[in-house]
Amino acid sequence: MEYSIGLDFGTESVRAVIASTLSGEVAGSEISAYKHGVIEDRLPVKNSIRLASDFALQHPRDYIESMKIAVRGAIKNSNVEVDRIKSIGIDFTACTILPIGKDSNPLCAGSKYKDRPHAYVKLWKHHAAQPEADEINALAAERKEEFIRWYGGLCSSEWMFPKALQVLREDRKCYDAATEFIEGGDYIVRWLTGSKSRNATAAAYKAFFVAELGGYPSAKFLKALDPKFENFAREKLSAGLGASGTPAGTLTKEAARALGLSRETVVSHATIDAHAGVPGLGICSKSEMAIIMGTSGCHMMMSDSPVLFDGFAGLAKDGILLGYHGYESGQSGMGDVLDFVAEKYRGEGRGARDESDAHGALSTAVRDYLPGQSGCVALDWHSGCRSVLMNASLTGAVVGLTLKTSLADLYHAHMEAIAFGTRAIVRSYVNAGIPVKKIFACGGLPEKNPVLMQIFADVLGTPIYVSSAANLCALGAAMFGAAAYRVSEQGEGSREQEILYRTIRRMAPKIDRTIRPNKKNAKVYDELYEIYLRLHDHFGRGDDTMKRLNKFRNC
Repeated sequence: MEYSIGLDFGTESVRAVIASTLSGEVAGSEISAYKHGVIEDRLPVKNSIRLASDFALQHPRDYIESMKIAVRGAIKNSNVEVDRIKSIGIDFTACTILPIGKDSNPLCAGSKYKDRPHAYVKLWKHHAAQPEADEINALAAERKEEFIRWYGGLCSSEWMFPKALQVLREDRKCYDAATEFIEGGDYIVRWLTGSKSRNATAAAYKAFFVAELGGYPSAKFLKALDPKFENFAREKLSAGLGASGTPAGTLTKEAARALGLSRETVVSHATIDAHAGVPGLGICSKSEMAIIMGTSGCHMMMSDSPVLFDGFAGLAKDGILLGYHGYESGQSGMGDVLDFVAEKYRGEGRGARDESDAHGALSTAVRDYLPGQSGCVALDWHSGCRSVLMNASLTGAVVGLTLKTSLADLYHAHMEAIAFGTRAIVRSYVNAGIPVKKIFACGGLPEKNPVLMQIFADVLGTPIYVSSAANLCALGAAMFGAAAYRVSEQGEGSREQEILYRTIRRMAPKIDRTIRPNKKNAKVYDELYEIYLRLHDHFGRGDDTMKRLNKFRNC
């Protein structure tokens, strides 16, 4: 029997699974937290200055060290013979980028740049580049740039170009020293194989690469943003692109020794973490939405042909799976939004030892709540709004507070807010003529919070299909690795799409839980959603109160 390793690089840790390529059964897994976690206050060096507001950085060395621990741990836990492990697939948070030098090493790894914030990884939720995103949006609208239409008409501060432009504006030395800016997933593939390719998924969804328009935005557009930015795409995004499920190479001698694997192990081109959840759920057809629910939320859809409309975050041919046009939307906060309330519950000394205890206690407290029982409606923008408004300067809000409002009330209102945010995304697809016939969900929240999932079914008014299998994104990454191995075996010209889909069907776990809506609750939520939508459009499309308040917060 042959096996594939799936590596799922999340916000706080990396998870490795070893899965059978015949059945998808997971033989072993291991998780390893990043030593430095998310760097939001100060760099991990002596006498570091305090980081500016909305910075979210990471240390790339953590990825390598945690990967070594996770892979070796998964092998040990699996009792699988190493020579049966044929491939590795990788998914990674995105847009999570880092500047590297000529030797492909991160700038922050050298003593010359270790005390400079812009030399480190900018995590997906680094939102300090919102001014640059605003500038890109305004210029693209003024010039009627065609590429921006492939991103729902708006650029997010989380993406490659605003983040790189911020580096140029705030640390020219780091910008000039960077030979390339690459995604975290591509950095891992490069470390494993020595290949200098990029994954086509992140390039399309996070770096404005539109194949139908010939590639990246024009040098003229970039020059209009800033004369020093004119050659950014040509000079710092020059590596070729490869599709997930196709081989990037095999392990170098150093990587094989570090992981305890054969040098013949095939490594697939990386993909975005949420995108790996689509095959992980067994989806390989259009009109089925996959919602990956964790710290943030990603909503994935596929169709035969492209439809351009306002409100989605990216669209690309073969962007999720070969053969379809894939759409991405998302919510910048899901688990984070609930953590916001759970942390306050713990802070009041209610006996919760950790966040898991706090969430469990609050979920139990609201288990029998009726829709809207808190009397509050919240906006789920604590980390900005990715879709459908694409504005990181938006913030959370709660309307309906009284002196009797409890933390349980706030927790329930925020659960509803997250579900309302997803309903706004679903509505944007349906209004554009893209049917959403089934909704599947995976991630930490479906596994741990059944109360939230019932609210989702009630708010959306449709069944939610959930697999009880754990680590579905990591499993999806393992599928891409397995497909890449088969493609490499059959050589150039092999039927890559057919191989990938056959692999998914063979390795996909069963959907064994269906959460059906309560019709009575669904009817009430129709009315509450209209209230949410009124607040959504007022603060998100017209009123600038939140943006003005951010100016005070950043002082």
